[in-house]
Amino acid sequence: MIDIRHSFKDIIDNDFYLNAHRYAVLDFELKKHAREDFKVGRLARMHEEYQKLDKFMKEKGAMISQLPCQNPFMIAYKLTYKGEDYLLDSELIGKNIRLL
Repeated sequence: MIDIRHSFKDIIDNDFYLNAHRYAVLDFELKKHAREDFKVGRLARMHEEYQKLDKFMKEKGAMISQLPCQNPFMIAYKLTYKGEDYLLDSELIGKNIRLL
């Protein structure tokens, strides 16, 4: 698996890079709150943004999925795009989760 931090400009543009990471952040948060109601408040806005990013990823032919980690404090996601798997930046995802 290729670490996207070192080569993303050769693979995808900056907007795609940021959207992929934002998608991972929202995916993580929505899974964490899966039993709560997404119809009101902060979760509703997050769910709406997640759906827009999901549509964007599908249009690009990309898929983002969470990777299992042995370290419970690590959050890892991969981007599958054009037949290749790319490891997303876990530090960037973690920082953005803390900002929510």
